[in-house]
Amino acid sequence: MRPDGFRGITWGPRARLIAADIGLAAGVFVATVLMDVYGPDHRGGQSVGWDLALAAPLVLRRTYPEVAAGAVGLVCLAQWLWGAPVMGDVALLVILYTLGTRATGRHRWSLVIAVVVAQVGIVMAVTRWQPAELLLTTVLLTGTVTASWVAGIYVRTRRAYTVSLLERAETAERERDIEA
Repeated sequence: MRPDGFRGITWGPRARLIAADIGLAAGVFVATVLMDVYGPDHRGGQSVGWDLALAAPLVLRRTYPEVAAGAVGLVCLAQWLWGAPVMGDVALLVILYTLGTRATGRHRWSLVIAVVVAQVGIVMAVTRWQPAELLLTTVLLTGTVTASWVAGIYVRTRRAYTVSLLERAETAERERDIEA
């Protein structure tokens, strides 16, 4: 115990991950609200609710990635039906990255489904909000979506490679100790 009688808060690994996810969701929310309110399009305060609805599922992205992806997808569909383009759609890129980092086994299918749904959403959004620049905008958004899930797959691969290198180093160390 500290001299002032305060024990302090001890954070376990799980609590740190939850705090990081809450911080990410809050950061996405604040950044997208600032872009919507003060950005070049000046969407005003009506976009705050959409930004919150898109950022809130990011809290679940690590524990329930498919649920978070489904929630973001449904909010994007509702947003398209309502006719309100907002910057909060960046949450979709975060979800695709997360699914990419977990793209093994059954999670692989959730990534494939999410990428297809995102691609359909891109076409829907571009035809509704940017019909004059259909091809260019579709290509740019497709590249952005592709980059997000490819980055997730790359990070997953690098993590697996790092784990294998650590295991090989431990095995080599044990063999060296045995030979000694």
